[in-house]
Amino acid sequence: MKKVLGLVVVGLMVMLIFGCADDIVLEQDALLNGDYVGTYIVTSNFGAPNQASAVQNIEWTFTDKNYFMNIDVENSTGKCFCRVDGEYLLETGIRLKESHSIPDQEAGCNSCNDEENPEGTFRREYQGDTLVLKLQEATIFKEIRLVLKTDEPEE
Repeated sequence: MKKVLGLVVVGLMVMLIFGCADDIVLEQDALLNGDYVGTYIVTSNFGAPNQASAVQNIEWTFTDKNYFMNIDVENSTGKCFCRVDGEYLLETGIRLKESHSIPDQEAGCNSCNDEENPEGTFRREYQGDTLVLKLQEATIFKEIRLVLKTDEPEE
């Protein structure tokens, strides 16, 4: 009886050791750290015949836990969005929590609408090399499209 019990224990140990080799390991989300360029689009009356979109070229930075959005002054479209910074969390999407916002006077903005700021839980997807963040709140749709800056010299 002791031999049978010993064989069962050894068999279970072998199964545990070799059985775990095929476990599925889920990779952690890749960090978003870096400097990006892109567009920020806010659509009001989303889905209605009179919907209107405001688009601005932006520069965006992600650190380990913070984000910073600035107007791309060289490529400004003239829309006055706030300069925004805050914290982010990677969840099922990406949660942006605003800390500060001010008009970007360098871009010629003396005021901005805080309700248009990028804050909330955005759906995250990739379209080729573009990171796309989307959020719909009632009739407002916000989309952030970002491409990681490269260090390639201009020709």
